Amino acid sequence: MKAENTENLQPKSRWLPALVIATVALVGGIGANIWLNTGASTESVDVYSDAELKQIQEQLVATTILPDNFKSVPAFELIGANNTAVTDALFADKWSMVFFGFTHCPDVCPTTLYVMNSVIDELREQSLSEPQVVFITVDPVRDTIDKVTDYVNYFSEEFVGLSGTLNNITQLTSKLGVVASFTASETDPNNYTVDHTASMLLIDPQKNLRAKFGAPHEVDSIVKDFKTIIASFQ
Repeated sequence: MKAENTENLQPKSRWLPALVIATVALVGGIGANIWLNTGASTESVDVYSDAELKQIQEQLVATTILPDNFKSVPAFELIGANNTAVTDALFADKWSMVFFGFTHCPDVCPTTLYVMNSVIDELREQSLSEPQVVFITVDPVRDTIDKVTDYVNYFSEEFVGLSGTLNNITQLTSKLGVVASFTASETDPNNYTVDHTASMLLIDPQKNLRAKFGAPHEVDSIVKDFKTIIASFQ
């Protein structure tokens, strides 16, 4: 598969569903403003110069800061737990860490959700409010909302899992720059895997992409970079 950031892509197998052949691109964003357990600030984030962003970037371990006004979450409608309609309002007035994956993922998806559960625990121990963690499937043909909900609940019942129509998910990933490609089996059309970028996106309370947390995901580096970014944008 031809995609940017190939070091962040999952291993490819030899399967591709005829129903879901698509390629879309992945990037992320970073956020502003430190907060305590009383709640996150939702005030507008100041515009930072390239020099200021470079200074912040130099302090980070495994995260890429994105320019101001790089991308924002577009209007969308997906499906949440209990078949409830979920729109972009999900990301308003709170910080969110978003990961696109699929429930049949053999490695990076379960590892990422496991790590993020530990990240949340560590932030709470330091008396800092944690971001909302959102998992969005790129494989809605197999990943019904019940399957996605059970999947994320295995790691944390506080995590948000989303599915939806292939068209709605493809529109969202293309707007956010998320890469996903499918590889089919020559013998079983239902037995396929998905290559996707393994980075997580940080979205601020104004629904702007603020940073991309690159793989491999590790608790210490995510906590450190998250705190550095938030402190830098307060």
